[in-house]
Amino acid sequence: MHETPSMTRSRENGWKQKPSVIVTLGIGHDTQAEEALVKVLPEGSYFYGADPIHEVNENLFTKFGSYFPFAVGAKSQVATASVLIN
Repeated sequence: MHETPSMTRSRENGWKQKPSVIVTLGIGHDTQAEEALVKVLPEGSYFYGADPIHEVNENLFTKFGSYFPFAVGAKSQVATASVLIN
């Protein structure tokens, strides 16, 4: 991938100095990536996660961020969703 000057500048300076907003769609009972980001991102960064299966995901994600019990689809609507369990 060819990097533009703004990409290089952002990676070298911005992300370590300014708080970030991280959005996770589909937590999937795994928050290892987000937990690693908590350790390296500046204090004040925000973490938001959405997953329709709240039993495990809510407990995992609320340790460091805000959890929303929603599925994400192609259009806005309220509907019954089927989720496959592993």
